[in-house]
Amino acid sequence: MTRSRFLQLTGLTSLGLASRGLSSPEDYKGIPVGIRPYLQTPRPDSIWVSWFSDNAPLGRVEWGDSPESLTQGADAALDILEPGCHYHSVQITGLRPDTFYHYRVRNGDNLSEVFRFRTAPPMGSGARLRVLVVGDNQILSENRYERLIACAKAKIETLYGLPMEEAVNFILMPGDMVDAGTPRFYRHLHFKQCGLVSPTVPIMTTVGNHEALGDTNLGLYSKIFNYSDLNFSGVTSPGGDKYYSYQFGSVAFLHTCSELPGQEQQMWVRRFVDALKSDESTQLCISVTHRPYQSEFVTGDISGWFRNSVMPILAETEKHVLNVGAHHHLYARGQTRHWPVYHIISGGTAWDHYWGGGKDKERDDVQKTITNWAWQLIELDPAARTMEVSCYAEANVRLPEVKRWSYDSRLIDSFHRRLGLPPPGRAVLVHPGSPPVTLPHTLATGGFQGMASGENLNSTWFQVSINTRFTVPAIDHIRDVENLYGDTGAPLYEPLDLHAGLDITRYEIPADALSDGAWFARARHRDTNAQWSDWSDTVRFEITGSGRPRPVLSVAKNVFGPGEAISLIFANAPGSNTDCVGIYRKNEIPGRAQPAAWAYLN
Repeated sequence: MTRSRFLQLTGLTSLGLASRGLSSPEDYKGIPVGIRPYLQTPRPDSIWVSWFSDNAPLGRVEWGDSPESLTQGADAALDILEPGCHYHSVQITGLRPDTFYHYRVRNGDNLSEVFRFRTAPPMGSGARLRVLVVGDNQILSENRYERLIACAKAKIETLYGLPMEEAVNFILMPGDMVDAGTPRFYRHLHFKQCGLVSPTVPIMTTVGNHEALGDTNLGLYSKIFNYSDLNFSGVTSPGGDKYYSYQFGSVAFLHTCSELPGQEQQMWVRRFVDALKSDESTQLCISVTHRPYQSEFVTGDISGWFRNSVMPILAETEKHVLNVGAHHHLYARGQTRHWPVYHIISGGTAWDHYWGGGKDKERDDVQKTITNWAWQLIELDPAARTMEVSCYAEANVRLPEVKRWSYDSRLIDSFHRRLGLPPPGRAVLVHPGSPPVTLPHTLATGGFQGMASGENLNSTWFQVSINTRFTVPAIDHIRDVENLYGDTGAPLYEPLDLHAGLDITRYEIPADALSDGAWFARARHRDTNAQWSDWSDTVRFEITGSGRPRPVLSVAKNVFGPGEAISLIFANAPGSNTDCVGIYRKNEIPGRAQPAAWAYLN
């Protein structure tokens, strides 16, 4: 179908979201009535169709190559989840890859309208993919999520001049689709509010903490979602539907369960990554987990298990380019400190989250946090080994209700990962000066050496240490060209860029940051492709006049007898009542490992 014909048939124009009747609450028309099936688990040769009814005993799906030839059919399985809540599901099999089919569902004489879906491309085909990401829902009493999906659908169809099922391959939902894991919430919240898109575009979900409320063992979740037969390269998940992986074309997807952390799931990730490394039919990988890798909102409310145990395994292969999280009801994006991997929070429209709660903290591996209701579009080109991500905002809960949905699919972020490009050239650190310098003093890097790849400067990393190994740097500072944190307050509540006008190639060592004596510094650059340069040459410099003599720690003598107490002597401690001295095992790094023994200083 051509763009002009599609726009003519749908009545869409290029005038923006407001022209499609979604700009104010009274304009939104809602989801059409009737049975609204829910597609899930798209494969090259099959797809699952499911729906709810009050008490219908039988269900059936009829499908074919055109609306006029629905000649094939299959009976649906029935689960009576509770009185008056019947769940129907059936897997349509024997389909052709990357093919559009028409279908309808029936409960006796009750027929749905005829819908259309597309099967997944052949495994390893290298076909371009487009994936919509929409996070937390949870609210049953309002249609926020339904409206967000309607806005996304309208914007995507206008962008590409195509129906939703032609423009998007499938939808990723990173958890908390419901407020509690009960039939009522799945039926009247998740299925209902996805009803505008679920009959034509398959949805792939992830377990969040709210799915486990009232469904501790996730038995109901496993009845509703059919993922247990999925695997990547023969690596089967021991978690069944609770965590799973699959290949879509030439892209691998890994859905972990942050609510069931542990060795069993971690070893499954280990086997997945080992297979991914050697699988020549897969060029890119995206991971999904509910509790995020990092967050600036509600300090510490992340998945430490995913951050510390899973991400390092995934980062062993450059194919892993993005982690999608949720849990916080906003949008955030950052880059891992050490690896060229992006992470985002897709927080949907759930319970109100906005600045001012008092539990927020800046993180140097988060570049922007924006408290908007937003959705993301991931475009993947496995043949070129590229990923492009765009984030569109629709509303802000701090605005008056009559103006809340006024963003009109505002583009608030975009980023990319392009495999195969060279990293930036080695950074050059300008010599801090000699003879000894006094603080404050500025370190600076030379020009950014990244234009050969067509990328721009995105981040700098300055380290200052007492030794040339930089094992425990006294200064360890990453800064991005933009740092969106907080907002401007009433009346607009726009994101606030704390780095506006800042030259991140220069770092001023504060007056009280370091003690007198010799120090070592180095720096590096990261480009807009998330790749770091090599570290600069290490530069030695002397500080004087700080008023802070360097702390000294020594032992009373060099040789001690068996059973003899070893005395440690310290001097020039900074003086805080939380200062302590600790003993670490060889090769352990203070701050990252627990000491074998420690004591507060007096």
